[in-house]
Amino acid sequence: MNIFHYRPQGGFLHRVHPLIKILLLILLSTLNVQGSTLFSALSLLFALSLTATTRVPLVHYTKEMRYFSLIILIVALSRYFTTESIEGAFKTLCMFTSMILFSILLMDSTPVDEAGRAVSLLFVPFGKKVVREVAAITELTLMMIPLFLDTAQTILSARKARGEQFTRHPIRSLASFTDSLLNRMFLDIERLEDALVSRQYSPENQVAVQPILLSQVLILFIVACTALWVYFLA
Repeated sequence: MNIFHYRPQGGFLHRVHPLIKILLLILLSTLNVQGSTLFSALSLLFALSLTATTRVPLVHYTKEMRYFSLIILIVALSRYFTTESIEGAFKTLCMFTSMILFSILLMDSTPVDEAGRAVSLLFVPFGKKVVREVAAITELTLMMIPLFLDTAQTILSARKARGEQFTRHPIRSLASFTDSLLNRMFLDIERLEDALVSRQYSPENQVAVQPILLSQVLILFIVACTALWVYFLA
């Protein structure tokens, strides 16, 4: 089981319209960047509570989460050594962790095709052709995220199985890994293209988007108002 993959379930988040989740992700991420340390900490607690209630299998994502954890730690330490502020480093830690958790929740509860069609709703004023093209581009882009992570994990596992030690020649190992990753990605993209062609995939064949219920609009309104209220108070 890998990170950023859709898991079909009947949970609450799975029933929320994808556009509602995307808009909330954008709002919370923006407020996280602009908000205070307290807001970032509360945002992290909210993300952790959602992760627990929706039963996201973070334990199964341990391998992938290591890389994100390392990046977050490096960014937080860089912030500390630059500003000499523990509070600033803590804010950075909470901010990036909550944003990653929100992204995991979105990808975990939303199929990429539904996410693509949901984003395309924002372009309805520009005509049906633009809507279909945006839906197709968004869907294909979101498909690249798990494909990239799966490919990287496969290459790392194969190299470890061969007994390769990355710490002995780190620069050479990184260059070799990057070369292998790019070559494998191009091959996987070609296979994906062949699969789409064999299924006669076309933006013109996009199915209708599910309607947004009034109750879900109320959810967006309540969460957005609460986030803005906490943002201005914190």
